[in-house]
Amino acid sequence: MGNTILIAEDAEDVLKLLARYFRAADFVVYPAESNAEAVKLAEQYRPDCFLLDYHLADSPVTGICGFVRGSEYLREALIVILSGDQLYRMDFRHILAQHV
Repeated sequence: MGNTILIAEDAEDVLKLLARYFRAADFVVYPAESNAEAVKLAEQYRPDCFLLDYHLADSPVTGICGFVRGSEYLREALIVILSGDQLYRMDFRHILAQHV
């Protein structure tokens, strides 16, 4: 795996914190505040890893997962989905399985 990561998070303070953490670990960080912005950045930069907030306001996380898995250049990228919502403490493999 390379050292590029796209972080999609709509809470600005959390996005800044995560970006700072990964930059300190020598990652090139592409921050996005929406799924639409994440797709544009993914097309442009082709990151090695995706750190995605489950609850972005503009569309479900399944949209970006489907885009990544459907892309010739991104399908091998690591996808990590985060949520701070206790309601969504679940196994996300069923979401990703729809897009493999």
